[in-house]
Amino acid sequence: MGFDDKLILQIFTGLLVIILTIVILILRSKRIGRKAVLLTGVCDSGKTLLFARLAHSKFIHTYTSMKENLAYYRNEKGMLQLIDVPGNERVRNRYLDEYKSSARALVFVIDSCSIQKEIKDVAEYLFNLLTDKTIINNCKNILILCNKQDVPMAKDAGVIKSLLEKEINTVRETKASQLLSTDENSSDNRIKLGSTGLDFTFDQLLPKVEFAESFAIDKEDIGPNLVELKKWLRAVSG
Repeated sequence: MGFDDKLILQIFTGLLVIILTIVILILRSKRIGRKAVLLTGVCDSGKTLLFARLAHSKFIHTYTSMKENLAYYRNEKGMLQLIDVPGNERVRNRYLDEYKSSARALVFVIDSCSIQKEIKDVAEYLFNLLTDKTIINNCKNILILCNKQDVPMAKDAGVIKSLLEKEINTVRETKASQLLSTDENSSDNRIKLGSTGLDFTFDQLLPKVEFAESFAIDKEDIGPNLVELKKWLRAVSG
């Protein structure tokens, strides 16, 4: 083998090693990096207390946060990274943009007591999440968690689902009208929500959107009720 042949072989071997390394890194990032579960929702929905209960099994006094909280959550089926995304409207999109590519699931937390008062803001935020291409492509598991069910005035999941469907239908019509008067390219990162020509329902969506109920405050001798949430997280871990 001449000098030129040896040089070509070395170059080929070097390129092969580089290609294999890139492939391994990509596969590893898909296997490890997509373990995040985003906890989202508007301010005061109870996300951070739920986060503390799941991650640290303790009660904490919470306040409106301007940055994310991160922790690992382990169950019998595996480990997930929990990311508590701030609900503050000024910062939440920045953190969503940072973490949504590594997410495999999303929990949207709702204050079941104040939902009627906050329905417009809640529905618009949820609409934006459900039409985000990156979120929908990555998060094949989406849960709407109706929190604070320990309060007597709380609406149950069935009522909240109906309220959201009606309000999201209004948001969808408003957004569609706005797009008619703007550049079509502004919707490049958005997907259409629901079935065209029909009133919006969650049953129209893929991936499927599930509903569950919870409360994170200690109640009498039973403590918090996170049974449905933990069951869903077990399914997501598999």
